[in-house]
Amino acid sequence: MSKKYWVHTPHKAKPNISESEKNLIKEKCDKFIDSKIKPGATKPFNPKIKKQQCVDNYCKWYRNYIYFISEFKDTRDDIISPEYEDKYARLQCIGKDKFLLSYMRHTGVWFELTFGNGFTLNQCFERMLEMPHFFIDYLHD
Repeated sequence: MSKKYWVHTPHKAKPNISESEKNLIKEKCDKFIDSKIKPGATKPFNPKIKKQQCVDNYCKWYRNYIYFISEFKDTRDDIISPEYEDKYARLQCIGKDKFLLSYMRHTGVWFELTFGNGFTLNQCFERMLEMPHFFIDYLHD
């Protein structure tokens, strides 16, 4: 019969991000959203169109993650909620200008695209524009 042992496995230390760093990163993300995402994805709301419409894009911090969020309005007859938000990208800060890029899968689970290697913020922005995981439906309408 095998014996069982307790083994101590400490958690990885999360980097502490100062408020000034967070504000600087958020400012860069807001500029990216305003210049690259909003022109193609965000349109004024038209109540005559019977489908989901992306009306806003923004980002916000939660712990060591910055989430990219789309806000939708929907005028279809069989909807649960006429307004909702959808998180489509997540950047996890792992160091000085190092981020892990993830997207939300259809299963509701975040999937990391950087595989443990950190990208710079600009590299993450480039990949968000290049990869089809992020803006499939509403960017190209």
